[in-house]
Amino acid sequence: MTTTVDEILGQAATMLHDPLNKRWGPEELVDFINDGIARVVELVPTAHIVSGPVLLAAGAKQTIPAAARLLLDVPMNSDVSGSGGDAITHVDMHDMNAELPGWRTSTTAATAVHFMYDPAVPKVFYVFPPQPSTPGYVEMERSEIPARIAQDEAVPIDDNYRPALIHYIVFRAYSKDAEYAGADGEAAVQYANFEKAVAGA
Repeated sequence: MTTTVDEILGQAATMLHDPLNKRWGPEELVDFINDGIARVVELVPTAHIVSGPVLLAAGAKQTIPAAARLLLDVPMNSDVSGSGGDAITHVDMHDMNAELPGWRTSTTAATAVHFMYDPAVPKVFYVFPPQPSTPGYVEMERSEIPARIAQDEAVPIDDNYRPALIHYIVFRAYSKDAEYAGADGEAAVQYANFEKAVAGA
């Protein structure tokens, strides 16, 4: 991730025939690129992965951090510093229910053995055994939309998405000018190019 926001904005301004940013100012284009980064992560959750220790809650039912969009993995137990512990395996909820129907009220333990997760309910997951009143930490890998960045900062997703972000900026710029002849159609073309670039990244 070595591409800077400024580099992408320069290429987008060239495509917009506005190299001096007279029609679309830098601040506006920075907003567009931030929105584009968020859209990339929405389409490809693995475009921005955050990994680190997370404190569990008491019981079996857990929630992913507020900033996270999707849980990707809970590979191991941890401590507050991120030092790894015993491995945690992903098991299917239906299998767990069939094997041990009362698992949600089993004896508690701070060391998790299994986790269960359904992407259809993205903010919730479960651990076994249930956590005690003083729960443990786990290493968690999750998809997060990055914090918004400024013009002089590096783009926080892979350089492979650079063409997609350029198309997204141009799409947003032409969408703003939809009242002008041809702008609406060009915006649609640029959004289609954005989606193709994301798929090909």
